[in-house]
Amino acid sequence: MHSTGSGRSLSLFRRRLFLAALLLFAAATAAGLMFPSLLSRQDRITEAQPTGQVGGPSAIAAGRSLLRVAAPPPEKVATVISPYGPGFEYELVERFCAENGYEARWLPVASREEGFAALANGQADIVAGFGALTNDGRAKELGLRGGKVYVRFQPIRVHGAAIAPTTESGEDAEPLADPVTGPITDLGGAASAEAAVNGSELFSWPAGEGPLLISPAMDLGGGSHDVLMLDPASYALWLPLLGSVRAEQLRGRTFGLRWFWREPGPEESAQKVLAERLEAFWKAPAMEPFLEDLTERYYGFLPDRLQPGEILDLKDALINRVPAYQDMILAAARETGVPPLLLVAVIYRESRFDPDAVSATNVRGIMQLTTGTAEMLGVDRRNPAQCILGGARYLRSIWDSLEDRRLPEWDRWYMTLAGYNQGPGGLSGATRISRNLGDSGDSWLELKKAYPQLVNSRGREAVAFVENIRYYYYLLNGLLVLSPSEMEHLTPLLGAAPFVS
Repeated sequence: MHSTGSGRSLSLFRRRLFLAALLLFAAATAAGLMFPSLLSRQDRITEAQPTGQVGGPSAIAAGRSLLRVAAPPPEKVATVISPYGPGFEYELVERFCAENGYEARWLPVASREEGFAALANGQADIVAGFGALTNDGRAKELGLRGGKVYVRFQPIRVHGAAIAPTTESGEDAEPLADPVTGPITDLGGAASAEAAVNGSELFSWPAGEGPLLISPAMDLGGGSHDVLMLDPASYALWLPLLGSVRAEQLRGRTFGLRWFWREPGPEESAQKVLAERLEAFWKAPAMEPFLEDLTERYYGFLPDRLQPGEILDLKDALINRVPAYQDMILAAARETGVPPLLLVAVIYRESRFDPDAVSATNVRGIMQLTTGTAEMLGVDRRNPAQCILGGARYLRSIWDSLEDRRLPEWDRWYMTLAGYNQGPGGLSGATRISRNLGDSGDSWLELKKAYPQLVNSRGREAVAFVENIRYYYYLLNGLLVLSPSEMEHLTPLLGAAPFVS
């Protein structure tokens, strides 16, 4: 049973007051309580684009060479929906630049052909982020060199997605994404798409008040402007936010993702050096684990089967149930430094905001604390305020216990959540198993393989718990970016790393 009565009776003014309080909380903690938030989409693009003409000199401040990257417009380059990083392709380009002394300038182009034209006329140095048939010979015809195909997928054709997002006034806004060339991988998303797409037509998703509306990336014929192509991972990520759509997977046609650059001429020494560095970058042994880790972070949480009702219920909870616990969430966040949006995700997973929830193992309360944990924390788990505070303190204590391991912050988050679910002892046991298997035990990707081998046989529950929280946290960010005005004041929290330093 959900505790919704008092939440539903709150006025729109009170809801907005709560959201404004969250904004104030974010501002108050920005000075140092929390990790610095990731740069906004526009900040990232601005930083990556120094002043000057697109075809200008390939050199900028500090002696770093300029790498002009022709790529799809954001959402692909600098994601605004995912809280887990600046963007899949963005991180690949930034890694290449960091290793080879370049500074990236992003040149948004509408298609791969437009990117090829930019290469040919000297406006761009590489084309990145566009999917094409793996046996496509177009680049070779143009005298371009293609790098390693680092992702292969069978595309999904989506019908009925709207063309551009609308503002609160109902006017069209700038398109948010170019989905055909969005973050692509078949390592984390293909299985989800296989489970979701069965036959030629998918269910129609119930449209919300503010669905993700995407600009079509290619015209598939017939004069239609509401047909677009998605890779499986982007489809699984964006379906909950697309509104009502129909979809079909185009089996038997394998697409791939790779970078392209010009073949250097005999007098082009700088282009020859760039081409050699690009070849070496994709052939380096470190690329495989890097791509695997990147895939895990951006797509590893995707469920095997998408449930429309769950997304609608999460949205309902955010609007109608969260306000009843506003002061409690904020108080716990202020004391512990655990951001309120993370607490919302954990509470939703644990109890759906039911303060009287009881599990089969007698775990109780809105944050499902055991008797021993509640006693250790000195809280009454039947009291929602104390239970939320106790849960936040417990999360913080596990986070602090991992300080000496110097983990990447997202891996540290996932391990903290696993410890919350199965206890610190389970986390230590999974780490030992991982190291016995020859891994470092210092990444969530490795622990996902180790947890199911715990002797208590509940390790799979810990993995499912963490992946659920990751998915809810992603959806909350997406809903708050794209949803009705009741949620708009939460957008400054988007992209913030989830724990205090």
